[in-house]
Amino acid sequence: MKKLLLIIALIGLALIARGQSTTYRSFKVNLTTGFDQPVYGKGTSSGLIGAIEPQYRLSDRFSLGFRIEEADLTFNIDPENTFIFGTVDKLHGKVTSYCATGEYYFSKRAFIGGGLGFFKPSLINTNTDPNRNAVVVYNNSNKFGFFPEIGFEAGHFRMSVDYNVAGNNSDYLAFNIGFFIGGGKR
Repeated sequence: MKKLLLIIALIGLALIARGQSTTYRSFKVNLTTGFDQPVYGKGTSSGLIGAIEPQYRLSDRFSLGFRIEEADLTFNIDPENTFIFGTVDKLHGKVTSYCATGEYYFSKRAFIGGGLGFFKPSLINTNTDPNRNAVVVYNNSNKFGFFPEIGFEAGHFRMSVDYNVAGNNSDYLAFNIGFFIGGGKR
C-alpha cells in the first residue's frame, strides 16, 4: 500500500511539475528608450520615450508583462492659428501609458506583441484645424488604448517598433532600443 501511494504521489508531482527551459528564465525586466513621432498635425515633431516593462515567460514562445511608458511630444506653435499668452514657439507635453502586454516569439530572437491599457495625455494634445496646424488642447483624462509591436532581441539587447493608439489624436509611432535584466541567456 505504501508503494502504491508513493507511485501515485510521484506521478502526481510529475504531472504538475513545470518543465524548465534551458535557454530562458521566467522573469525579466525590459528597460528601453528611444524616440516617438506623433501622428497628427503638421506642427508636431518627435520627442523622447522611456519605458520599463517587467515580464513573465509562460514558455519559450509566450510572455506576459506590464509596461509603464512616458512619451515626450513637442508641438511647434503657429501664433496665427493658436491662442497662447506670451511668446512661445514650442510647447512640450507627454503621454503616460500603463498597459498589460503580451509577446509571441516566432523565432529565438524575433517577436510580435501588443498591449492594452490606459493612456494619459498631460497638458496638451494634438487636434488639427482645417489648415492641418497643431492646436493646443488641455486634456488630462485617462483614455483606453492599445499598441501592436514588432521587434527582436540579441544577447540582452532589445529593439522594437510600436504604434500607440492613445485616443484624442494623441497617437504616436515609437522606436525603442534598450536591454533587459534577467530572462536567462539568449
